[in-house]
Amino acid sequence: MVKPSPAVLRRPTNWRELFESALLESDRKLVPVRLQRATDAIMDEIEDSFLSASESERLALMAALSAMQELRRLTLGEEPQACMPTLRSSTAA
Repeated sequence: MVKPSPAVLRRPTNWRELFESALLESDRKLVPVRLQRATDAIMDEIEDSFLSASESERLALMAALSAMQELRRLTLGEEPQACMPTLRSSTAA
C-alpha cells in the first residue's frame, strides 16, 4: 500500500500557511475553498490579536486580507466588500 507524503497529510494550520495555499492554488475548483479558509483564518487572527499584535503584524494581516479580496475579485468575479476592519496602531492617539 502506498502512503501519501507527509505534505499531503498535513493541513495548513495558521493564517500564513492558508494564505500561501490560497495564493498558490492552481485548481480552479479549489480556489474558492482556499480563499474562504484563508480569509477566515486571517479574520480570526485579527480578532484574536486585536490588542496584542505589533504594528507590523497588523499591517501583514491587513495586506493579506486585501490580497485575498483582490484574488477573490479577479478569480471569482466578486465585488470587493464595502467594509474592511481597521486596525489602529497602539501608538495612535
